[in-house]
Amino acid sequence: MPSYNYTCKDCDNVQVDFRSMADRKKPMKCCMCGGKALHSISFPSIQTMTKDERWVRDHEVNGNGVISNG
Repeated sequence: MPSYNYTCKDCDNVQVDFRSMADRKKPMKCCMCGGKALHSISFPSIQTMTKDERWVRDHEVNGNGVISNG
């Protein structure tokens, strides 16, 4: 389920909520002041890894940095 940002009209607090795409435009209650929080535009985050980081992630054993031989 995708996450969406909601900005409160009263206190400008930004909060994230996981909702279905059909419910993304429905307002929600602000967790800080209880005001009405509306769906706001968010920018996607992109995670980048170096070639070595990808290799270690795919080949190490139990997340301890030890490389498996078999």
